[in-house]
Amino acid sequence: MIRTKLLLGCALVAMLVGTTAFAQGPVDQRTYFTFSAPFELPGGKTLPAGKYTFRILDSPSNRHIVQILNQDGTQMFATLLAIPAQRQDPPSEPEIRFMEAAANMPPAVKTWWYPGRTIGHEFIYPKDQARRLAARQSEPVLSVASDATSAEAMRTAELTRVDKSGDESAVASREDTTADASRPAAAPAPAPRETAPAPRTERPVATERTELPRTASTLPLIALIGVASIAAAAAIRRRRA
Repeated sequence: MIRTKLLLGCALVAMLVGTTAFAQGPVDQRTYFTFSAPFELPGGKTLPAGKYTFRILDSPSNRHIVQILNQDGTQMFATLLAIPAQRQDPPSEPEIRFMEAAANMPPAVKTWWYPGRTIGHEFIYPKDQARRLAARQSEPVLSVASDATSAEAMRTAELTRVDKSGDESAVASREDTTADASRPAAAPAPAPRETAPAPRTERPVATERTELPRTASTLPLIALIGVASIAAAAAIRRRRA
């Protein structure tokens, strides 16, 4: 009996642990994407249409290291750097966002979002590639302030954003970026409450009376009846006499 209880307890613990792990998802946020057309990556590499695996490596800094592999994870295509990107609503499905692309040109990846998370990954592009891509974008492209092109060199380089005119604007330091990404999104301002209208006070409506009011006393009538009764009694006595 005791052994049976122990086995049931162990099974319950295993079920709870398994459920928790499934709910949290893989630690490396491994995601499988199927691309129907070629797409461009930081570093100028273009991958053809096909099935790919995206995953991140554990890193103590806020520069996320993203690896792109084939579907079964046996071949590495790229190792990229990204920083946290925040949004208000977590996606329900894996999501890749692309930059605007010229006709007959492969679009460049901009951000990658894992389901159920408001913190995604925005990719960092080398300076020359960022300038080329920014020329056709409505939003600036994330890059580095130096001419570094390798992931190792870009890991510690200062960040900047390049707009379509080629101008650069500095990005917050790594510590500031981490703090901004971990800060909860500001709650939307509550909608103004509608004031309920004051209750209407209706004047009471008089109901119809079914009984007429009494306007005189009944004492005179009682006296008249008494007098008539005395007179009648006297008349009866005279007849008997």
